[in-house]
Amino acid sequence: MEKWSGLAGKTATDCIRILLTCTRKWQFFGATLFEARAKTDNQEIWLAINEEGVCLLSHQTMQVIERFPYPTIV
Repeated sequence: MEKWSGLAGKTATDCIRILLTCTRKWQFFGATLFEARAKTDNQEIWLAINEEGVCLLSHQTMQVIERFPYPTIV
């Protein structure tokens, strides 16, 4: 609630700029995310694909489980 109230009085353009500034800081900004299941234990995960490679992320915390740079895949 405190974060939202901090936007009071800001224009829509300012709010968009603030949102984009925050999201660009996330390491997977611009990645395409897919829901998947790990073949080994049938655990739900996120598959994040970006210009650096492929990452497996925890479905609940979005923390990196494993990272596969493209040179190791191709």
